[in-house]
Amino acid sequence: MRLSLLTLVLCLASATASAQLTWDNLSFGQSRDSVHTQLDNQPLAVSSTPDNNLQTNTDYPILIPGLLYPIPMMVTFRFDTSSRLAEITLSLDLPAMRHDWAALGSEEVLFNFASDKLAFALAGQYGAPIFSTPTCNAEPSTAPCTLQWHGNGQVIQLERTPGTRHLHIRYLPLAPTL
Repeated sequence: MRLSLLTLVLCLASATASAQLTWDNLSFGQSRDSVHTQLDNQPLAVSSTPDNNLQTNTDYPILIPGLLYPIPMMVTFRFDTSSRLAEITLSLDLPAMRHDWAALGSEEVLFNFASDKLAFALAGQYGAPIFSTPTCNAEPSTAPCTLQWHGNGQVIQLERTPGTRHLHIRYLPLAPTL
């Protein structure tokens, strides 16, 4: 009886881990078709990529309290070899940001503004980062930087690469076997 109860608890924990809620009420482990249907119902138009992932066709506006305009992000939904949701990546659409935020100045200023505002919003949502690369505190901020938070059974990473002006927020499931 004791072994059966332990088996039941482990099975329930495993099922819960594979259905961890993540960004926009999606679940890690959710099928590609289910993700596609859920996004179409929002409406958030997506299309397939050559590597069988999904990506948004238009910007997803990140609304941050206190800002006049949203931060425009493109979203990619990555799936594992079993077509199960394994990662969500939001990427800054700098050309679109230039449209609403042109008064701020150059692309570098826009990039740093978006990076700072997104990091502040993530800290407000998940608390202080649990990890940051040493280059995150360097002045001037010209080196790549990664900040990580832990929340709701997932890892959230803000990755910024100033040289190429790549700014990503990644949502990743926690490793279930560690």
